[in-house]
This record gives sequence, structure tokens and C-alpha cells, in this order.
Amino acid sequence: MYHRSKIKYGCDIAPTAQIGADFKIAHIGGIVIGRNAIIGDECTINNNVTLGMKNATSDAMPTLGNGVYVSTGAKLLGGISIGNDCIIGANSVVLISFENNRVIVGIPSKSVKRT
Repeated sequence: MYHRSKIKYGCDIAPTAQIGADFKIAHIGGIVIGRNAIIGDECTINNNVTLGMKNATSDAMPTLGNGVYVSTGAKLLGGISIGNDCIIGANSVVLISFENNRVIVGIPSKSVKRT
């Protein structure tokens, strides 16, 4: 089933990723969720988003809190934690952890305001 959905929908969501209740994919295609990623409840991810490793020497992957919204093209890499109710802007590259209720944008990302 994993391989069929990968081909049919263009998404690579590892079966070992921990995904919470009410997870939503707003737009299908180009999504990669690594094997050690953790996604909280009520999170939404758009197309071309990656939750994966920062480099080949570590298999640490992101942890998303509850209610996180990840916009199109964002890359969240490494063993980072994103707090509850954060918004990740389009095409952002997130390499560090952020607290709850933040709007996170840029390359490299930074918090621009509280939600």
C-alpha cells in the first residue's frame, strides 16, 4: 500500500512516522514525511513539503506540535521541535526549534510574530 500511494499520489509518507488525529493534506503532491517524524493532532500540510533529515549522518527528524500549519514548499529538517499552533510560511527552510504560537518564515527561518 505504501508503494502504491507513493506512485499514485506523489507523496512519500513513511509508515513509521507518527501522525496525530485530524491530520490534513491540503494539496497532494511532492510531500515527504520521514520515518522518525512526529506530527501532532489537527496539523495541515500543503504540497511540496518535506519533514526529514538535516544530513546523512543523523536520522533525527522534526516534531510538530498540535495545530501546526505548514505552507507550500516548506522544508523542516533535523531533530527540531515546532510548538503548538505555529504557521510555517511558504518555501521556508526551518532548521531550528520554535515555541508555541509563532509565524515562521524565511531562508533560514525566523519567527516574525506570535499567532
